Amino acid sequence: MKTIPEFMEEYRKLPDDVKEVAFLYAMASIKKRDPIVYDKTTEKIERLINQYNL
Repeated sequence: MKTIPEFMEEYRKLPDDVKEVAFLYAMASIKKRDPIVYDKTTEKIERLINQYNL
């Protein structure tokens, strides 16, 4: 099993469109398992988007 730093190193090498698909899949998985965590995660993402004007 890989450590988090090893995983992140490989993840950073992926093309942006692959990262986006992985992110969307993870969010869909979270929403199915735990809607409360999904809501908190999306709220945090919205705050970061607004904070950094993305």
